[in-house]
Amino acid sequence: MKKFITVVALSVLCTYSYATELAVHINGHIVSNEVSISMKGKKSVVVPINENGNGKLDLSGYNEGYARLHYGQYLMRLIWISPSCDLSIEFDANKFNESVTIGRDGIDGMSKETKDNILINRYLNCKIKPSVEINDAGLDENRYLAKADSIYNVNLLALAKADLPDYFTKQETNRIKFLSYYGFPYFEQFHRNITRDTAFCASDVYWKKLREIASTDNSDYLNYDEYNSFIINAVNVLSRKEYEKSDMPVLDKTLLFIDNYVGSCKIAERLIYNCIYSALKRDGFNGIQAKYLDIFSRRVRDSVMVAKFNNLRKNFAIIEKGQPSPELIAENLDGNIMTLENFKGKYVYIDMWATWCIPCRKEAKYFDKLQEDFNGKNIYFITLSIDQNKDAWVNEMKKRANISIGKENNSNVFNLYIGSNNSFSDTYMVNTIPRFILLDTQGNIISASMSRPSQEETCKKLDELLK
Repeated sequence: MKKFITVVALSVLCTYSYATELAVHINGHIVSNEVSISMKGKKSVVVPINENGNGKLDLSGYNEGYARLHYGQYLMRLIWISPSCDLSIEFDANKFNESVTIGRDGIDGMSKETKDNILINRYLNCKIKPSVEINDAGLDENRYLAKADSIYNVNLLALAKADLPDYFTKQETNRIKFLSYYGFPYFEQFHRNITRDTAFCASDVYWKKLREIASTDNSDYLNYDEYNSFIINAVNVLSRKEYEKSDMPVLDKTLLFIDNYVGSCKIAERLIYNCIYSALKRDGFNGIQAKYLDIFSRRVRDSVMVAKFNNLRKNFAIIEKGQPSPELIAENLDGNIMTLENFKGKYVYIDMWATWCIPCRKEAKYFDKLQEDFNGKNIYFITLSIDQNKDAWVNEMKKRANISIGKENNSNVFNLYIGSNNSFSDTYMVNTIPRFILLDTQGNIISASMSRPSQEETCKKLDELLK
């Protein structure tokens, strides 16, 4: 018998259930494209939701293991899929992280296998597992090392107390290590930034510890997202340390380190893919050297990686300098629809942001200063909110109504909202915010990834254009 993931969703309460059947009625506005499941080695799948708030996904094609339940673009919970088991998950859409409930109806009368699956998911979602954080790097090295080890041991103890099946515990023990030490590779850099001690150098004890954690011999670790993130960061840092006296480019150092020190061919392939793919994503096809493309073609053979890389090259051609900007359809505070046609004849500087984004808020004061400095010149400034919650955007704009960026009828600034309409974001390949875009007077792209308002080059660039 096939097992399904059954999903119930609305703007106030969402219910998810792995079940052969689930009958739930929920009043509210249902957003059918807000729920998806992703799993290593499989494409992300949107869970279809009907008008009653019910949805289901056939799990027969999934292997047992970790998966991610996504609500909207930015909210996520780690879950454990077992295609032979039923599981129910509920949450309040407005309080996603605080309200996830696993197996609402209890576990009495269920098979041991199903009970185990529910308990595994309750363990994964009982609370956010701690990891060493950026601010911890302000500690002296000995205290930092002690805290990192303490976090790891606390997480191991929590797993032991959960008394879960061996098949899960063995995998979770590995995952916990890379979760606990997530920020560990950047201790030296963050310590310098936090303490302003630019001369600080971590000791050999720290570097030895990092090398021990950063194992590259077991390709099974690639099944953990936490390992993939950790090892990328670790190799970036270790390669700079290994070749710190060399003046070769950073990417060359990383590739040389992978060649010399990464034991597993599969891990090496993943790392090479990541660093060259990231370079392409950062610099565009025209900005990446031919030698890196040659290394990629020789070392990366995984069909999914190759297809993704080639697709990125294709997508970059659309947003290269000089190309017409992808269409923008957005709503202003009065509820009127605006497109880029409304802004032709002037340069356009776009700030993509969200109310919940701390870096976005930090840039806001610099954005305000920038638009004030160029007010009356041949340029428009657009704040483009991608908030899922439109009310949050409206409320934030009301708070800022007493400053110049709120005076849209008398200013060179327009506050717009696109929400979950992702076509503009997707074409520009926006993965993180804030993101800044600069267009010319005809709506053609000057920079698809413009410098931030807080950076000196932004003002210099605009000065050059507006002489």
